[in-house]
Amino acid sequence: MKLTFNIIFALLIANLCTVYSHSPNEAFFKIEEKKKTVIIHAEFPWTLRNALIAFEPDLLKSTNSNDSKRAFKEYLKANLILTDENDNKMKFISFEKKENYGRGHQNNYTIEYKGSNLQKIENSLLFNISNKQLNHHLLRINEKETFIKTSNSKSYFKLFKKAKFNTWLWVIPLPLIGLALSQIKKLRKQRQ
Repeated sequence: MKLTFNIIFALLIANLCTVYSHSPNEAFFKIEEKKKTVIIHAEFPWTLRNALIAFEPDLLKSTNSNDSKRAFKEYLKANLILTDENDNKMKFISFEKKENYGRGHQNNYTIEYKGSNLQKIENSLLFNISNKQLNHHLLRINEKETFIKTSNSKSYFKLFKKAKFNTWLWVIPLPLIGLALSQIKKLRKQRQ
């Protein structure tokens, strides 16, 4: 009886550990476009520190927390690039550390960019430390949700493009239409 209890207890503990563990090769991003900003809620694994050190090796010697914050900001600017419909990079505004909701080995942040009409996201965060890194994205734009992943083989994705009215498609045929109509009028006059 005691052996059965110990086995059940061990399985229960093992199950809880797997439920609450966070893969070191996965990060999660919830991206929302507001009127003039893009807000990203990011959940990084514990390997974020390793990625920052690989990005800026001097962090190993640093005892100043401002160095880590500065390095993280530069790391975000270099590896999380948002582009608008005119291929302009959106300006990084800020990041804020959030609570770790029940998992001790993760890092939660809210990241903000200035801009609108999001068209392309390049997310190569954590790719500098793992070839198996997967970044999961949940996009909420115009009340639609889309799930997209980035990996070392494809670190960016483009959003659907809005159909644009191209005036040149109408301007070029207008003279041809006018010429055709004038020829039709001439032919009608000749028949009368």
